[in-house]
Amino acid sequence: MHYICQNCGGYFDQPAQAKEHRGEHFGFTAEERTDCCPYCGGAYEGVILKSMNRGSWRRETKNALYCYEENRRRMKALENDLIWSQGRHRDQKYHGGISDPTAVKSVLMTQGELGHLHKQVRAVEKLLASLNDERRDNRYKLALLQMVYLRRSHTLYGAAAYLGIPERTAHRWISRMLIQLAEYLGFLDEDKQE
Repeated sequence: MHYICQNCGGYFDQPAQAKEHRGEHFGFTAEERTDCCPYCGGAYEGVILKSMNRGSWRRETKNALYCYEENRRRMKALENDLIWSQGRHRDQKYHGGISDPTAVKSVLMTQGELGHLHKQVRAVEKLLASLNDERRDNRYKLALLQMVYLRRSHTLYGAAAYLGIPERTAHRWISRMLIQLAEYLGFLDEDKQE
């Protein structure tokens, strides 16, 4: 089992144990022991990784956010090129395979680079759609995501200061949004264990 911290986003295999002294109880020292993140002491959740090594799922999800606009433009260009091009499926010399040109194009649009771009763009759009409601914290989360990843106009801490939210809260929100996007992209299993 692998774990991801809900506060700092750290990835670890074994949780740490923290002791908190609670005073005395009938002359004995009372303390509470809890499992926590070894990096920041925060809460964590267990995840099952799908063929991803230690930090690559985080890097891949950040790349999907950073390259969202570029991926949308590239996807549209590839789609238009595929739709309006004359390929070998139109050539009279081509025999075998799928004979319907529409079916050939639909297969080509779901495979390879275009299929990968579709998956990334749809996952980011699903994340952005989940933040488009009237809750105030979701408006802040959306603004934070746009400033840091989509427009790249602020650092995480600069965007937090601009929005007037604590740095720790901004870091926690981004970490949770990255985990959510990783699930949409299929990097993490849906069934998380507390």
